[in-house]
Amino acid sequence: MTTFRTVRVAAVQATPAILDAEASVAKAARLIGEAAAAGAQLAVLPETFVSLYPSNAWARGASAFSGFDELWNGCGELVEVPGPLVDVLASACAEHGMHCVIGVNERELERPGTLYNAMLTIGPRGSCTSTAS
Repeated sequence: MTTFRTVRVAAVQATPAILDAEASVAKAARLIGEAAAAGAQLAVLPETFVSLYPSNAWARGASAFSGFDELWNGCGELVEVPGPLVDVLASACAEHGMHCVIGVNERELERPGTLYNAMLTIGPRGSCTSTAS
């Protein structure tokens, strides 16, 4: 008979620092540590936790560039994969022996202006994969 080990998962419900990728990543790293301290082996953070969720409530107006200067100026708050913000998350996972899944807005360096809602999966050794859509 096949047996499976029990894995404790922390489903993290938290608000990021809107349009502040560095602060959102710092908060995520802290939350990964808290989840580990509570006995979790996997922390799952919200979709596009870094650094905002493209809600339909404002997305239509933003796509028309009508009065959303703060949002467009905030597009510098995107995550590069690999990159320094991912390194912070990977270090937190490695420090705490955690797996983490976190949603980010990923910038593609090869095609400036291209943005993906991506899911990062980070292992306890600091390895990271991105699934972009």
